[in-house]
Amino acid sequence: MIEAKHMSRLPELRRFLGWVVLGQVVLLMLSALLLDGGRCSGLCGSAMVGYWLMVGWLALRRRNALTKADTLLIRSGFLLWLVIALVLRAALERF
Repeated sequence: MIEAKHMSRLPELRRFLGWVVLGQVVLLMLSALLLDGGRCSGLCGSAMVGYWLMVGWLALRRRNALTKADTLLIRSGFLLWLVIALVLRAALERF
């Protein structure tokens, strides 16, 4: 079995997380200005909730010993959650 190596700690990513919050708030405000009945804003909001739940789970699980995969999920996880939210929304609208 391959053991994951610990690469960084969560407090080292604090500055990056501040930029993530700023970018997400700006994206949420701009998507709220669209005249689509709140669809894009709801999509961005649900992706934000999923992302921050994931970051919270990683923080509770391994705060001082994040692996490389954890760091990658924290850095690019919001885009992943946007794709997941978009696919789920499309699937739920089909059925």
